Amino acid sequence: MSSINSFEIHISRIDDHYHFIIEDPNNPITSFSEKIPVPPVSRQKILEKLKELLSQIGVFRESMKTALEGNTTREYALEILKAKIGETNSIVESMCYTMEKLGRLIFKYMVPVECRHRLCGIQSEHVIISTEDVEIPWELMHDGEEFFCLKYSVGRKIQAKVSIKRVDRPKSDKVRFLFISNPTLDLPK
Repeated sequence: MSSINSFEIHISRIDDHYHFIIEDPNNPITSFSEKIPVPPVSRQKILEKLKELLSQIGVFRESMKTALEGNTTREYALEILKAKIGETNSIVESMCYTMEKLGRLIFKYMVPVECRHRLCGIQSEHVIISTEDVEIPWELMHDGEEFFCLKYSVGRKIQAKVSIKRVDRPKSDKVRFLFISNPTLDLPK
């Protein structure tokens, strides 16, 4: 079994700066580190674009949910979906446009220039993004050709700033659990 070599991109946020470290497992000499100032207005613009995208996804989801409400047969659901595709095509196109714009904004304003060049030249199928900033969808970075998450097999490693205390629970011979059910479906949601 061969081990998978992944590029690892460490992204840390310190005040209004992002610090990038790119580690190449195949060639540690080419590992790279750079810091970029990111004005709060740029970060805010990206978060607003993300909010717009999530809103569009919500509209799409609700339109599909409404169309399928109460219809339990698979055939009927497929007919409804086919009919809705024409209506929702513009919503989907708008979501794709917004997502690409978001990815380009992240790549342009939050990634240092030299780092961008190095990211475009990654010679690996696997990339791990290690960061404590969970608000920014780094996987959606778009280099002008493709989304990062489509170009590479991307994983995210969350770096917690707070240590988590493990609590050891006493072992017991009996397994206990609580199961709650509403088989008649007459209780409020």
